[in-house]
Amino acid sequence: MADENVIQKNLLAVLSGYQGARSEKFSANHPVALALQEAARALETSPPVAKRRTIKLVASAGKGNWATVPWISLLDERETKTTQRGVYVVFLFRADMSGVYLTLNQGVTEPKEKLGRPMARDALQGRAAAIRQRFPELAKHAFALDGEIDLHVEAGLGADYES
Repeated sequence: MADENVIQKNLLAVLSGYQGARSEKFSANHPVALALQEAARALETSPPVAKRRTIKLVASAGKGNWATVPWISLLDERETKTTQRGVYVVFLFRADMSGVYLTLNQGVTEPKEKLGRPMARDALQGRAAAIRQRFPELAKHAFALDGEIDLHVEAGLGADYES
């Protein structure tokens, strides 16, 4: 229970403080960036994740600048060790901080570099549709399998995540 409280408290701190933080110079030591990291640590040490030794958590509020869409990813090293490729679970925060999604998502950087953004988005959407068809039982656990997430972004990396 303690992990759940820490996770919730820190996710709420990100949701409530991120917009204000973005008006300041980026710092990995900003309280909001630290809250994102603390949420990731609490997730990593929570019993369901801790017992799965192949899962590593990585969180990002940005590198040098505040990310439009901050995230916390759960990477299973049997699939990927980076958020740039492969399939993984990730918390994606809406750009306006009106909510956060827990998604089964895929790395967008490597496909963009190989195919260019328009073709990469098509490829990512096709792969996402195939993954949704492969795991229909997720719908029984209240997961939406419609591919409709809205991160409240118009372009850039955040829009790529929606694909």
